[in-house]
Amino acid sequence: MKKVFNFGKIDYNESGRKNCPVTVELELRKKGGEEVFTLDTEGKKKYTGEITPVYYEFSASGTIWNAQKTDCLECGQCLDTIAEYIKAPLFTEIYRLWKKYHLNGMNAGTPEQEEAIQKMGSRSYNYDTVCEYLKNIGLYEVNYTGLSIGKVYNNEPYKYGHAWLIRELPQDVITRITEILK
Repeated sequence: MKKVFNFGKIDYNESGRKNCPVTVELELRKKGGEEVFTLDTEGKKKYTGEITPVYYEFSASGTIWNAQKTDCLECGQCLDTIAEYIKAPLFTEIYRLWKKYHLNGMNAGTPEQEEAIQKMGSRSYNYDTVCEYLKNIGLYEVNYTGLSIGKVYNNEPYKYGHAWLIRELPQDVITRITEILK
């Protein structure tokens, strides 16, 4: 399910006129459920009997348009910028959901690893630096129980950045996003 919301016009160019339209696109998509294959000794695909985990992934992106709506002035993950201008309750709710759940199927680390990275306090992200930091504090490889794209972990070792881990959306969040999209 996908929908584009129009949030009126803002004075993005600081010209004294609200002439730049703002749109936000939300999407909730069901992912996974594919058959898992491996290669046999002859290089042929062999079905393992397993199915990839099924989950819902949420995404939101924004666009601040020029006055004619022929080009974007800022687009993509610009909801922080939009939040400076738009205070409508619907946008505020979308913004909160975006901050917490955007691309919940694309996490490089477990919650424990991500929390440690946040405490690092670095303004810019560098994969090698993060890996070194996690190694130094004993969190580069941790036991993980949860889903990744293509695999279910059951208290198994997981090395930071070696899969896209899924943070499943709570059912009430799925329900609320579905209501917003209708």
